[in-house]
Amino acid sequence: MPDLVALPLLYLATAAAALVATDRWVRPIARRDALVLALLPLCFTGEALLQGEVYAPIDMLARFDPFHSMAGEPDRDTLTKSAGDITFQIAPWHAAVRSAWASGDWPLWNPYMLAGDSLQQSAQSAPYFPPNLLALLLPFDLSLTYLAAINLLLAALAGFCWARELGCAPLSSLLGATAWTFGGFTISWVVWPMGMTIALFPLVLVGVRRIARDGSWSGFGILATSFSLVLLAGHPESVLHIAAAGAVLGVLEMAWRPARTWPRALALSVGGGLLAGAVSAIFLLPIIEALPQTANYHQRKENFAARDHSVPWPQAVERATVQVVPFAYGTGWREAADDRPRFFLAEQSAYIGSAFWILAIYGLIRHPWRGRWGLAAAVAIGVALGAGAPGITHLLSSLPLFDISIHRRWVFLALWAMSTLVALGADAWLQHRDRRLPAALGGALLLTASIVLILVWPTLVDRGLSAAYLARETIWLLAPLALAGLLFLVGPRGRRTATATLVAVLALGLVQRAGEAHDRFPTLERDDAYPHVPLLDAIEDSDTPWRFTGVGHVFPGNLGSIYGLEDIRGYQPMMLRNLRRTFHLWPSQRSVFFNRVHRLGLPFLDLLGVRWAFARADHGSPPGWSQVAVDGNFALLENSQAMPRAFVPRRVEIDLRPRQLLGRMKRARGFHHVAWLHTGAVPRGEVGAQENATEGTVTARRDGHGLRLETSLADDAWVVVTEPSWDGWRARLDDGSPLEIIGANIAFLAVRVPAGEQTITMRYRPDSFLVGRSISFATLGALILAALVRFGLRRRRA
Repeated sequence: MPDLVALPLLYLATAAAALVATDRWVRPIARRDALVLALLPLCFTGEALLQGEVYAPIDMLARFDPFHSMAGEPDRDTLTKSAGDITFQIAPWHAAVRSAWASGDWPLWNPYMLAGDSLQQSAQSAPYFPPNLLALLLPFDLSLTYLAAINLLLAALAGFCWARELGCAPLSSLLGATAWTFGGFTISWVVWPMGMTIALFPLVLVGVRRIARDGSWSGFGILATSFSLVLLAGHPESVLHIAAAGAVLGVLEMAWRPARTWPRALALSVGGGLLAGAVSAIFLLPIIEALPQTANYHQRKENFAARDHSVPWPQAVERATVQVVPFAYGTGWREAADDRPRFFLAEQSAYIGSAFWILAIYGLIRHPWRGRWGLAAAVAIGVALGAGAPGITHLLSSLPLFDISIHRRWVFLALWAMSTLVALGADAWLQHRDRRLPAALGGALLLTASIVLILVWPTLVDRGLSAAYLARETIWLLAPLALAGLLFLVGPRGRRTATATLVAVLALGLVQRAGEAHDRFPTLERDDAYPHVPLLDAIEDSDTPWRFTGVGHVFPGNLGSIYGLEDIRGYQPMMLRNLRRTFHLWPSQRSVFFNRVHRLGLPFLDLLGVRWAFARADHGSPPGWSQVAVDGNFALLENSQAMPRAFVPRRVEIDLRPRQLLGRMKRARGFHHVAWLHTGAVPRGEVGAQENATEGTVTARRDGHGLRLETSLADDAWVVVTEPSWDGWRARLDDGSPLEIIGANIAFLAVRVPAGEQTITMRYRPDSFLVGRSISFATLGALILAALVRFGLRRRRA
C-alpha cells in the first residue's frame, strides 16, 4: 500500500513543483491550464501510475530464456517488438546507479556488466538528472513508471511555454503542447535519455528567443537552467542537435534586431551555455575523458564518418511516407515490417496525429507571424534528414562532430515545427473563426492521405503487415481527420463556442493518439517486471567478488545490476576499446546486442573469474565445471578453476603493447603463473620478462563499488587485478600512500604492492570527475550565495 500511494504522490509533487517554478520564472500558468498539463501524461501512464504498476517494455524479457519458460512460453509475436534498450540497458543502468548511491559511493563504476564498466561516463546512465534522483525515492520497478510520466510532463511543459512565448493563447498552446508531447518521435523515445533530452528542446528555445529579442536576464536564466537539464539528461548527440538548432534560431531572431543589441544577446547566450556547462561539469568532463578510450568512438571516427548517410531519392521518398502513414513500417512496439532496417523508421516520425493536421496547415496560411515560413522550412529539413535525402544529408555529414552523429534523429525538428504550427493555427482560427477554409483543408488532407494509402497499400502488404492491423490503423488515421474537418465546418462563430470547438479538437487529438499509441509500453504487474529467478538462489553468498555469465542467449547480458550479478557480458555505446580486443579470446560474439559466450571451459573465462554460469540443462559440464542446481530445462554451473579478482603471478613480461599480446594470450593454457604488463612509463631497466613473487597471498573483497585488497608478500610484487582498465583507477595504502597502476593482460590492471602485510583500497576516481565535481560544486555554491544576497537585498528594500 505505501508504494501504491508513493508513486502518484511523487508524480503529483514533482508536477506541482515544476508548474510552480514555470509559473514563477518562465511564464504565468493559469490553474486550469496547469491541471491539464499535469494530467496529460496520464493518457499513457495513468493506469500504471494510479494502480502502482510498471509502465515499461519489460515483457520483452519473455523473448529470452529462462524468462520465456517462466512466463509460460508466450507467443513472441504478442510481446513488445522494440524498446529493447530500455529493458536491457537503460533500466539496468538505473539499477546500477541506485546500487552505487546505496553503497555510499559516487555512481562512477558499474561492476555488473562487461566485467566492470564506467557507469557515469556511459552518459546515458544520467545519474545527476533531477528526475532520476527523485526516482530513487521509489522502488526500482515503479521508478520506471514515474520516469515515463515525467518525460511526458517535461515535453508538455516545454511545448506549452514555447507556444506562449510566441504569443499564443493558453488553449492554443495546449493544443501545440499536446501535438509535441504525443508526436511520433517523442512518444517513441519516452524514458530513453534521448527522449528526456529532446523533450526539453522547446524550453531551450524560449531562453534563446527571449535573449535574442530582449537581451533579458530572464532569458539567460531560462537558457542556463534548461540547457543544464539537457546536458544532465544523458544523450550527448541530442545535446549537439539542440545546441545547433538553438544557435540557428538565435541568429535568425537577432537578424531582425538592431545591430547594437547583438553583443549583449551574444554574451548572454554564450554565458548561459557556459554556466550550464559549469553546473554540469561533474557529468560532462568524465564523458569527454572517456570517449577516446572507447571502441565505438574510434569506429565512428574511422568508419561511420566516412560513410555516406544519404540514400537515393526514390528510397528517401519511400522512407518519408512514414510522416503521412505512420504505420508504413509497423508501429515498432505492436507490429513490425519484415525488413529489419526499415523497422526502426517507425520510430523516426514527425507524425502529430491527423486530427491536428488542419490546424497546422491553417496556421501556415493564416497566422501573421513571419516566422511560420521558417517553421515550414524546419519541417522540410527535419523530414529530409529523417529520410536520408541526398544533398542535405551529405552536407551535414561533412561538418565536424555531425559527421559521427545519426542524422535520421533530426526528424524531431520537423515534429517541433509541426506542433508549433498547430498552436499558431489554433490562435489564428480563434481570430478568424471561418468555416470554409478549415473544412476545405480537411477535405484536401483526407483525399491526399487516402491517395497515399492506396498507392502504398501493396507495399505495406508485401512488408508482412497483417490485414487486421492495417485496417485498424487506417481507421485511426482517416476517421479523426474527417471528424476534425466536420467540427470546423459546423462549429459556431461565437468566441465562446469557437473555444468549445478547439477543446473538442484537442479531445479528438488525444483520443486519436491514445488509440494509435496507447500500448507504446505495456502496463505490467510488479511481479512480472524482472521476475525472481529461483535458480539464482543456489549462488552462494560470498564476501569475495566472483563473476557470472549466461551461455548463448540464456539470461541476456546487462541484467546483472538488477539481479546483483557481476556479469562479463553486456552492451553499451561506449565500450572500453581494450576490452573489446579481448573478445577474440572468449570467444565472444557480438553484433548490436550483448556479447555472447557460447562455450565454457576457456582459460580466459577463468582469468575473468567466471565462477557461475546459467545454461540449458543439456549444455553439459566442461572440465572444471559442475552442475550445482537444475530447474526444469535450465541449470546453474560452478567453475572450480575460476581465478580470484586479484592474484600474484610468478612471472611477468613488461612493456608489451596490447596488440602484441593477443597472440600470446590466445596460445596460453592458463593465466595463473604469468601476466603481461604494458605501459610506456615503466623504467627502462624493468622492461622484459622477470620473476615477480614466489611467496605471497592476495585476498580481494568488494568495498562498495570499489575493491579492498589484503596482501601478504615476501617481496615487492605486481598484483594483477582483473578490473577493466579505464583511466581513473586509484590504489592507496591505508596510510594514504598512492601505489603505481599499469595495464595488465590487455584490458586489466596491475598494482605495484610493497612487501609485508598491506591493506589496499582501490577506487575508480578519474581526474576529470574530481575536477568536474569541484567546478560544479563551486558554481552551485556561487549561485546559491547570489540568490541569498539578492533575497536579503529585497527584504532590506521592503
